[in-house]
Parts: sequence; C-alpha cells; structure tokens
Amino acid sequence: VVLPTGITRQYSLCGSPGECDTYRIAVRREARSRGGSEYVHAFLRPGQKLAIRGPRNNFPLQDHDGYLFIAGGIGITPILAMARETAARGAPWRLVYAGSSAARMAFTDELAELGGTVECYESDRTGRIPLDELLSQPQPGTGVYACGPEPLLAAIAEHMTQWPPGALHVERFASRP
Repeated sequence: VVLPTGITRQYSLCGSPGECDTYRIAVRREARSRGGSEYVHAFLRPGQKLAIRGPRNNFPLQDHDGYLFIAGGIGITPILAMARETAARGAPWRLVYAGSSAARMAFTDELAELGGTVECYESDRTGRIPLDELLSQPQPGTGVYACGPEPLLAAIAEHMTQWPPGALHVERFASRP
C-alpha cells in the first residue's frame, strides 16, 4: 500500500480469495509505529481509494490432505483468507490462534462461521499455544501454515523437526534476524 504521505507498507490480504475488485487488509495500530499504522488509523477511512503495488503471493496455499493453521496476533490476516479457501474446498482444517487478549484478536466471529476447528489462546487468560501437544506427532499429509511474531515461528519450526519435509509454510512480518 502506498499511503498519501509516500510511505509504502506491505500488508496481507484478508478478504475473500475470489474478490479481485477490492482488497481487504487489517492493520494493527502500533504505539511504536514508523508511520504506517499510525497514519492508517488516524487518517484513512473505510472505502478510501489508495495506490497499491502488487499484489504478490509470498505465502501460497498448496494442496494437502489437511491443514493446520497457526496464527499469532495480527498474523491472522493471511491465515483468514487461507481458512476461507480451505473451507470452500471442503478440506479438513484446524486453526490455533494466539493473542494477548480476546479484545486484541481480530476476525474471531468470521472464523467461527467457516466451519473448521478454531482454538483461541489468550495469553492473559489461557496462556500460550501448547506447541508440544500440538506438534509432537507428525501428521503426514498435513500442511502447517503459520504467521506471527518471529519467536512463535522459530518455536514452531523447532517442534516440527520430525515432520515430513515441506509440511511447514511460514509468513514473516519482517526478514529473519
């Protein structure tokens, strides 16, 4: 997205994969913003037209027998579109979604309508995702798609060392350190 100030930011599309005439994004307002999220929240309005570049797909949904989606915080944005597509295909899927609190977890109502299994972990109430439980047994044929903060993605990769190659797919907010 090219903001009117000239700032350019990349955001995941979270609308329906079949809608090509409009793009839907979600932007979390960050207190330590470098200008993008603060501008979006302070000045942009729903439906306002913006210049864009792309889109490009750096996190494609591949064919698997089943899907396990893991989202941390605003990492739910690309996962939402994938869950929608998977539900439309009729493929089995499960989403494990972590956030600091229920109030900060976006799209929970929409996710509940998709018909898959959705488990939410609010760190202020229920704690963190139990990755040992979730990923201890490799599930051949299952694609694991994860998006979230780097510590979560690193922990997922560490827990999946015994899974078949190519099972894990990740989208990062920023380049690896």
